[in-house]
Amino acid sequence: MQPDELGSKYHVPDLVGRRLTRDPRPAAAKDELLLRIQAIWNYIPYSDIQNLFDSMSRSIAALIGAPHFWLNGYVNKQNCRIWSEANPQVYVETPLHPEKLTVLCALWACGIIGPYFFKNDEGHNVTVNGDRYRAIVTSFFNPELNNHDVQELWFQEDGATCHTTRATID
Repeated sequence: MQPDELGSKYHVPDLVGRRLTRDPRPAAAKDELLLRIQAIWNYIPYSDIQNLFDSMSRSIAALIGAPHFWLNGYVNKQNCRIWSEANPQVYVETPLHPEKLTVLCALWACGIIGPYFFKNDEGHNVTVNGDRYRAIVTSFFNPELNNHDVQELWFQEDGATCHTTRATID
């Protein structure tokens, strides 16, 4: 692990994404991708995660992230940057709409809540909309948060449409 890999709470999805791209073989199935994500997460030293949480203000309770992990090995360059001194000279043909898995995870001063995977009743990956996002937050996130003695909560999200619908804000 690089010393600055967990230098900011905003870099955890980047860290997982960078490590996924180091494997030259894309995941053949979503179960394989889930195993790889779990293995990467388990490899992060506990002391690094604890230092990350200790650096967070106790009043900022949750920073929510829901990055996409594509099953064909694609990494969204908007969420993950890969730096190299050499031009890789690589051309990769990708399908127009590859299967992807969206994972919601919350980081806060007392630990990690999640991850939660956006899937339907049959276990298929689904896109995140306002209804699904609210269902995850109310069914999984809020009950987990209620297990802790939280005096003040700041709930920070990005500007994704599912976060900004009127029903979600209310």
